[in-house]
Amino acid sequence: MKKILATAVFIVLVIPFGIENASGDSRQDISRTTVSIRYDRDDSDRRMIEFSGSVDSRIGLCEARRRVVVKQSRRGADPVLAVDFTNQRGRWETKRAEVNADLVYAEVEPVRRFESPRSVQCLGASTRVIDIGGSD
Repeated sequence: MKKILATAVFIVLVIPFGIENASGDSRQDISRTTVSIRYDRDDSDRRMIEFSGSVDSRIGLCEARRRVVVKQSRRGADPVLAVDFTNQRGRWETKRAEVNADLVYAEVEPVRRFESPRSVQCLGASTRVIDIGGSD
């Protein structure tokens, strides 16, 4: 009896996380993600910059509520310049802040999202490094 119960619990817990069911349907999707970055420089103070962009994926769950981090590209650890979360349509926009950097990029980390009866693995992504000409 214990062996049958343990097998039933294993099946109930594993199938929603991506094991194929008896009909061969996969219950987990893996979705590529892309992220874009733009910047807007304040005309009166060239060090004040606002970053914006979008996170795009073929699955909408992978666009909404994603944490976007804008970093300075340099040797060693890349410091964080700004952080924002995407809206329901995948758009993000940081507050205007003083930035003293030339080379920047944006990235999103991978996340797993659940929408019964399936789960979606949203892959991480980063933009190419862009030159904003910010340091003096």
